[in-house]
Amino acid sequence: MVHALHSDASPERTLAVVETRAFGTDIITGIEFHLQRCIETGVAIFAITDGRYWHLYPIVQGVTPGEPAAVCNLLSTEESDAAAMAMLKCRTPAFDEADAQDHAT
Repeated sequence: MVHALHSDASPERTLAVVETRAFGTDIITGIEFHLQRCIETGVAIFAITDGRYWHLYPIVQGVTPGEPAAVCNLLSTEESDAAAMAMLKCRTPAFDEADAQDHAT
């Protein structure tokens, strides 16, 4: 199932797309379509999860995502998993209204 996340500040723009798959299934195969669509439409973040593992891809204009920027195991108690989620915020440019207007046209 694919979910589009929007903001009240710019409801016409999708800020993030999250694909959810069944627990324990492969979450790497077949994501190319969603990554390409995010690039084409100006979505800032693509995430895919099976409920345990999360792979997060910040979408940067002109750069095709390769490896995920963060891979997290939500059932882990390791600090490194929490740190990876926090690092994504640092690597992803902040959303601003001017950028939203550029993508809307």
